[in-house]
Amino acid sequence: MNRTHTELVRDTEPFPDKMIQELPPRGDRYVPWVQYAQRLLLHYGGYTWQVGEVIHADNTWAVIGTLYLGEQPDADSQSYSAVGEDDSPTAAESNAFKRACAKAGIGLHLYENIEKGNPYWLHNQLAKDAVADSDEPDGDPEGVRFNEAATGDDKDVEDKQYADDDPQRPF
Repeated sequence: MNRTHTELVRDTEPFPDKMIQELPPRGDRYVPWVQYAQRLLLHYGGYTWQVGEVIHADNTWAVIGTLYLGEQPDADSQSYSAVGEDDSPTAAESNAFKRACAKAGIGLHLYENIEKGNPYWLHNQLAKDAVADSDEPDGDPEGVRFNEAATGDDKDVEDKQYADDDPQRPF
């Protein structure tokens, strides 16, 4: 399964600010795993999460898992493996799941580090490329959603806003 450019734009779109929470004491930004699961279900009709190994040592848990996109894992499925660590096995599994999603582009923006000069730019660039490559007369490829948080102040990309109750809203 190869994802189209439109699917990559969709998958790399940042979660809305209202979904992002901060984890004390360092203030790390995160989105609960259930939001990732909902996005996977909405975009792919399903997914499979397989835990390969659970390790406990020195009061730390590590979970190794693999995410398969699509309803049933098969030879054509795209898969993403990741490791999560934490002080409980449940939290470690959640971290592994979210890291695997980030490898697929979902929630990747939460791993940016602006303070160290690593801002999130991928969705913005993919959205610009989609508009530039569009055959649509208005330059807006069908199925590509742009939002202010994802596109910033860039005037080259058309913003589309969806109301929370709009049935056309992708998530």
